[in-house]
Order: sequence, then C-alpha cells, then structure tokens
Amino acid sequence: MAGRGSGGRGLLWFVATTRAIPAISDVKFLRLAEGADAAALLRMLGGHAEVLKAEGQAGDGADPCGVWASGEVVMKVRRAGSFSETIKRAVGRSRGGRQWEGAVWLAGQGMGTVVPVGLAVGRSARGVVEVLFVPRVRGDGVLEGMAGGAGAKWSNGQMVKWSNGGGPGGGGEGDSAWSFAEEALVAEAVGRQVAEMVERGRYNRDHKPSNLMVRWGVGDRAGEAEVVVLDTVAVLPVRPKHATVPHAVRMLTSLVLEPLGCGCLPRRTVRMRALRAMLEEMWKRQGVKMGDAGQAGGAAEVDEGWLRGSMRALWVQVERRVREHGDPTPRVNPLASLERGIGVR
Repeated sequence: MAGRGSGGRGLLWFVATTRAIPAISDVKFLRLAEGADAAALLRMLGGHAEVLKAEGQAGDGADPCGVWASGEVVMKVRRAGSFSETIKRAVGRSRGGRQWEGAVWLAGQGMGTVVPVGLAVGRSARGVVEVLFVPRVRGDGVLEGMAGGAGAKWSNGQMVKWSNGGGPGGGGEGDSAWSFAEEALVAEAVGRQVAEMVERGRYNRDHKPSNLMVRWGVGDRAGEAEVVVLDTVAVLPVRPKHATVPHAVRMLTSLVLEPLGCGCLPRRTVRMRALRAMLEEMWKRQGVKMGDAGQAGGAAEVDEGWLRGSMRALWVQVERRVREHGDPTPRVNPLASLERGIGVR
C-alpha cells in the first residue's frame, strides 16, 4: 500500500475551473462547529474557489449554487428560499441540517464520515441560499474503483488520475483502479459498514457508491480500508427497530443499482464477499457465533451451509428490488462528469 495519500507515483491532477463565487450577502451562521473560525469561512465564501459542481443556469455569473472548494474546505451552496425550506430551516430540518445530524451520528458511532464545520444562510442575486461548509477529505471513490479503467482518486469531488495506468498502490495493475486484494478489502469494509449501521439503529437511504469514499490506513493501520459516507442527509432511523434485514437489503440495493446503471457492476465474487462480510458482522453483533450458528453442537460445515443459504436468500431479495426499480441508468452519469475532472456529489 506504499505511496497512498502521499502524492504517490504517476499522479496527475485535473485542475478544476477557479473563479470568484457570486456574491452572497447577509450571511448568518445557523451552526458552527467547536473551534471553527466563522470569519475565515466567510472569507472563503467571498473569494475565489474551484468549481467542483455547477448548478442553476449555465454560465450565470450571479448564481452561486453548486459545490466549491477553497483550500481544505468544500462549500455546498443550494437554493433555500421557498416557504417549505423556510419552515424546515426554522425547525433545524433543512438539507444542510439533516446532513449535519447524520454525520454527527455516524462519527459518534466511530464510523467514517465528514462532519460539517459550518452551516449558514444568506442571500444571492437569485434568492436565499443555504451554505454547508465541510472539510475536504481525500481518498478513493468507490464508484470509480468499480469502474476500474478510470483509475480515479477523489478529494470531495475533484478527481486525480494515475497517469501511468497503475493502480492506487503503484502495483502496475494495468487499467484497474484496485488490485484484487484491495478490491476484496473494500468489499468487506462496505459490507461491514452496512451491518454496523443497521445494527446500531440507522440506515442510509442513499447508500450509492458515488456517495462513498475509501481511505486507506497508514502506520499501524496500513492495509485497512475505511469506508467514508460523504452525503449523510439520508441517514435515517430503522423503523421498526428490529427490522434490520429489510433496511440492509435496501442499502445493498442502492450499492448495486448505480454501478449497474453505469455499466460497472462488480463481478459476483466481489458482491458475495461484501454480502458475507455484512452477515458475519450482523451475527457477531447479535451474539451469534460462527461454529455453533445458534444450534447445539453445530459443526463448522453446517454453519458454512447456513451462511451460504442466508446469502442466497438475501441476494434474491436484492435482485427482486433491482427488478422492481426498473431502468437503473442515472439521469446524470457521475463517471462521465469525472472524465471532465469535475465531481457530481
């Protein structure tokens, strides 16, 4: 894993467009993380920044909506002037507020996420806007890793490409983003994360791969893969509380639909590795031990059969949900946007 996160060999940055953020006045902070510098955040909002995602009318120099990056901070600007948005904001349930709460919950559970540092409201020439400030994190995009040939790395929406065609570990894996070993580690980490989330009482309604990033461990954690949830607005309670399996199936379906629609669904062995890791983590948290499987004197081979049968049953549910969903092709292909060096998160 040498070279991860340190500039690596053969890295080529795709430089996003930098321009002045259209004016936002009367900025008022609704939330500010402990230790965050409001004045510094305001200076970023009033200066030049990289355009990671442009929204609204193309080329409209008065519309600040979109995703911007300044140094190590990403600013997500969205319209928030409607009556319903005003009500949601008054009760702390705006999109930015929900993302903040979801991230704080995940972080409190020791799970990978990006906790915002500031949430503000202001006024642009196009109306009221909400601004969410989040730290810029760097790692491997899960969807891009699935796509393979892109060999892409992410930093909250900006792509890095491996100019020599090698994998992120510098192992010369041709046009594959990860080696087989790395791919297995990511699959297992993704599966365990689903289990951890639902067993702790939450699920992510929007658990698609383009919303996930992999950070690789360094030092004592070298070789470990941590899956980071970027957009946490749809992290919701599991209801009823015991319905962990249906919510896990829903998250698995989200993980399948997007790469299926983008033409980069991982091979079956990788999908089954993630599913196995999820089940084993769920059972561990429920006190079920491999070796007895809840059956007196159960033999190891019986346990393996029970595990495989459970995997087949769950996968049937995922496939059914995928069929019921219909055409999985995304309205905006995130991989196509990546080819231009601009993220769509």
